[in-house]
Amino acid sequence: MQLTTYAEAPAARRLQFGAFELLPQQSILLEAGTPVRLGSRAFSILTLLVERAGEVVTHQEIRDHVWSGVFVDDVNLRVHIACLRKKLGEGQGGERYILNIPGQGYSFVAPVEDTSAAPLPGPVEPRAMAGLPVLLTRLVGRAADRAAAARLIAQHRLVTLVGPGGIGKTSLALAAAWQQVEAEPQDACFVDLAPLTDAALVPAALAAALGRRIPSEAPIPALVGLLRQRGPRRLLIVLDNCEHLIDACAVLAEAVLRAAPGIRIIATSREPLLAEGEWVHRLGGLALPEEADGLPAQTLLGCPAVQLFVERAVASLDSFTPDAEALRAIAAICRHLDGIPLAIELAASRVGMLSVQALAEQVRDRLGLLARGRRTALPRQQTLEASLDWSYRPLPEAERRVLRRLAIFPGGFTLAAAMAVVPGEAAERHGLVEQITRMAAKSLIAVDTAGEAVHYRLLRTTRSYAAERLREAGETAALARRHAAYLEMPVPDVAPAAEGAPWRDGLHRSRDDIRAALERAAPRRAMHGQAAA
Repeated sequence: MQLTTYAEAPAARRLQFGAFELLPQQSILLEAGTPVRLGSRAFSILTLLVERAGEVVTHQEIRDHVWSGVFVDDVNLRVHIACLRKKLGEGQGGERYILNIPGQGYSFVAPVEDTSAAPLPGPVEPRAMAGLPVLLTRLVGRAADRAAAARLIAQHRLVTLVGPGGIGKTSLALAAAWQQVEAEPQDACFVDLAPLTDAALVPAALAAALGRRIPSEAPIPALVGLLRQRGPRRLLIVLDNCEHLIDACAVLAEAVLRAAPGIRIIATSREPLLAEGEWVHRLGGLALPEEADGLPAQTLLGCPAVQLFVERAVASLDSFTPDAEALRAIAAICRHLDGIPLAIELAASRVGMLSVQALAEQVRDRLGLLARGRRTALPRQQTLEASLDWSYRPLPEAERRVLRRLAIFPGGFTLAAAMAVVPGEAAERHGLVEQITRMAAKSLIAVDTAGEAVHYRLLRTTRSYAAERLREAGETAALARRHAAYLEMPVPDVAPAAEGAPWRDGLHRSRDDIRAALERAAPRRAMHGQAAA
């Protein structure tokens, strides 16, 4: 009997997850175009879970759907689930599809895309698949960012993905690049600039990724000549980790794009290149609820940050099956870590040594706790502190001084607050606004323009790092005094009915600062009280 191939499957509803394609009407499951053998009941269970992805499907609902009118015990159901997990290769490369919710049922946690309306793809030309690393783990919670990046690169020739360290820029760039070469075959190459320290070597790194060599003298003209020899052939270049060689990358990008009209570039950086024709997509933390208390397990499992934690925790401890209470603790951990994927992955890797409740309590020591990553990762990606070092150390001394001093604000701050607290001398006021603006561009400071006044804040992980640098510089006490003095400004005498008064919003935003100032003052008040006694 001839097996049905992916291209031969009749047009019908198709549900895609990972490397798999599920065709419910035909009772076919395909893995990379090849049919996967499944029993009829296992297929029915899989279809039910996939069609209700992100929900908790109870044990009884599965029994009623698959064994209608027939008594089936839990052992039989568990056997079928185990068979499905094995067929899906769950646990290999960090993949996670079916999550057990103790005492309730099962939930399909992988993203599912309905591709029914899309034409069946043909085979990708081999040359289009060369030069791009393959992602070993799935991209969690980035469907909207992936779509936005794909739309930008389809419309513009230079797209830069910008965000703080550990936010997932490289993974998103690769996912978007693969999507492009699979949709429209073309040559592609990947250039990792992280190991380079000499800006003059950037053109040679691109040439090497194309399998060519160029002379060290006048490298950009030589590279342009090389690219022009390609003629009309299309080429997609991924320039990864541009931030420490930002000027050289901007010059290279402009020269390359002028060399041939068929070239496009996806760059990743902690700040924009500021090159001609550049379009920027800023990447934030993974989404999660503001408050997890009282939310059902299926709602929490639908949050990308929680999904990522659970997947990586299972990869470290395959018996990990969080209940609703554990999921709420996981949401708290992710919130403390600002939804940063690297930080979440590092925290999840500790599940084999600490309970999630213990992790939630200790995560405030973010840098010390998250100090172990993959052995094969780049040094700057093995710990959260190393990732932040990569951003902090190249800063000019004036910017390093401002960043560590801004850690005195536990919440957000305005430019007026920064101007009152950060400078130690009048001379340090000069250029402060420009320094804050530059660090915001470098993804070290977050900007909130929602209110009447612009507010700034350090991500919690960045603030922990900066606070440690402040302590090392011996400046914490002096900054705390200036911070407290700034907060002693008089509260406006406004009628109680003025609920919408702008100062009320400001007072609400300052609650963390007021609380921190009181906590810092408490030991001093106690000491003075003892001295008076």
